Amino acid sequence: MAERRDEIVAAAFRLTAEKGIEALHARTVAAEVSVHHATVHYYFRRRSDLAVAVAQEALARMQADRAKIAGDGSSRDQLETAMAMAEAYSKPTSPMGRVWMGLKAAEAEMPELTPVLKEINDAWRQGHAKAAKAFPRKSLMRDADLLSASLIGAVLAGQFDPTFDASAVFDRLYASAED
Repeated sequence: MAERRDEIVAAAFRLTAEKGIEALHARTVAAEVSVHHATVHYYFRRRSDLAVAVAQEALARMQADRAKIAGDGSSRDQLETAMAMAEAYSKPTSPMGRVWMGLKAAEAEMPELTPVLKEINDAWRQGHAKAAKAFPRKSLMRDADLLSASLIGAVLAGQFDPTFDASAVFDRLYASAED
């Protein structure tokens, strides 16, 4: 039973990444998994329940991504981890970037998303306080909130503009950190 639910959530995540949050409906997800839409409704009574499950999947993937690339925990390592995640999510083909932005847009009509989106934001900011310490004392990037906002800004820019060169931005940012 859990296997079918997981399959539905994975399909909903993929559908949201490929076609946007507007495509997230029981019928479209059911078609992706080749089941009757009643099966999707069995697990997720409302569209917002399905969106919350997609958000929880995004959170789990973000935490897994961080765990995969995290190193020794030093400030420089935390900075590298944060920038690697931001660079990956900024790519127009990134399912995480597209899903994250879609969920944020849907929050106005689905307030049930707010607590999970806060968890995603907290997971995003994890390590940024330590990463900010990799910058010189007088650098604006020494502020963890500014670093976090700059990184999410790059993710947004990459999602909205396929010509945006996030790699160049991250190279400049990394070069401005202390050695």
